Amino acid sequence: MSNYTPGFHHIDSIGRRQVLSSLEDNIKSFLDWSFVNIGGFINVNIPTSNIANSLLHKLKLATDPANTSNTIWESEKKDWIYETGVSYSGMQPIEISGVYLNNNFLVGPTGYQPYTYSLDYKNGRVVFDNPVNQNSDVEIEYSYRYVQSYTSSEMRGLEINNEVLSANKVQLPAILIEMTDRTSQKPWELGNSKNLFYQDILLHILANNATQRNNISNALMLQKDKGFYLYDIDQIIQNGVYWYNTDGSINPNRLNYDTILNDPKYIFKKAFIQDATITEFNLISSSIYHNIVRWTVEIFPD
Repeated sequence: MSNYTPGFHHIDSIGRRQVLSSLEDNIKSFLDWSFVNIGGFINVNIPTSNIANSLLHKLKLATDPANTSNTIWESEKKDWIYETGVSYSGMQPIEISGVYLNNNFLVGPTGYQPYTYSLDYKNGRVVFDNPVNQNSDVEIEYSYRYVQSYTSSEMRGLEINNEVLSANKVQLPAILIEMTDRTSQKPWELGNSKNLFYQDILLHILANNATQRNNISNALMLQKDKGFYLYDIDQIIQNGVYWYNTDGSINPNRLNYDTILNDPKYIFKKAFIQDATITEFNLISSSIYHNIVRWTVEIFPD
């Protein structure tokens, strides 16, 4: 009788993120990088206003319970672009060089005493280390993502209505990424026990008008038969090249998404968008247009 080894196969650590726990983050990174590289960024110079005459370059005191000392100032648009080397039709996203406080330039990324600060790219904020007078004029030049993507963990659930979107500070147009319970496996090849993994993902598109929604949906539908790599987030963090620090500031040692996926040590698995369909069109309110693109993602074993 041959020796029997009890225990799991195909997994060697409960602490390592596997397919289900890393897929949403990978899809978000894929969407963020892809949209930016087809012109999905808006540059905000000083001055810049939108059609509602909001001054996008001016920062306001954040409505945050933690902002008791007037240290947190935020822009109208969050999700600032951190990627480098991006160019579309001769335009590049703005690399933030500093902050203007009452017309005095505080060179980035930290300013100088007594007005040192950090830049929270995720939330579009300048966080000063010392209080700033609430009547101050705070300005910044930056670029933000035209299409912003959110994972279900960021949304703390995916109930979609005006109140939930406002509470989560979702800015439109946006894509909400939702894993479904439609998961399956199929044998990979004869002679071993490895399987192809299939996962359905719902991409909720939310936009201010039907044209925005339809353009984004069309871009996602065209990704049928697109192959891409999944990165190993644990390896990226261990090597200190993840794009954000814990406070939302950018890591000076970060690597771009494309650089990571061209380095074999960061590759986790290969994936393939086997199918892409639109499942419904909705009007959430008079100003929020919604539909769902369903991707079936095929994931290959190691």
